[in-house]
Amino acid sequence: MRQGRTLKTIKIKEPVVCMCCGKVLKSLHDKSYGMIDGGIVGHLMAPYGSVLDGSSYQIAICDKCIEQKEKEDKVILIGDYVFGEGLNHRGETVRIEYET
Repeated sequence: MRQGRTLKTIKIKEPVVCMCCGKVLKSLHDKSYGMIDGGIVGHLMAPYGSVLDGSSYQIAICDKCIEQKEKEDKVILIGDYVFGEGLNHRGETVRIEYET
């Protein structure tokens, strides 16, 4: 039987800089938590089909920029785990529609 790989906790690499405006974002807690003051930091893995297949990236965007990109329809809010599934931070219903 083939053994799977164990995922390690991914630590945030500092400095954390907004990919849009260049603002430096600060950690709220220990770096391993991923809690950023005034922004979002995440990890993306390039899937098969991308010329970057297999690469893993840390990206960060400040709250001001993500809200602006949402208004420009360049970022799509698909849900909110704090205020309930299907609601955004303004209390508006967010519905995910899948193509069949």
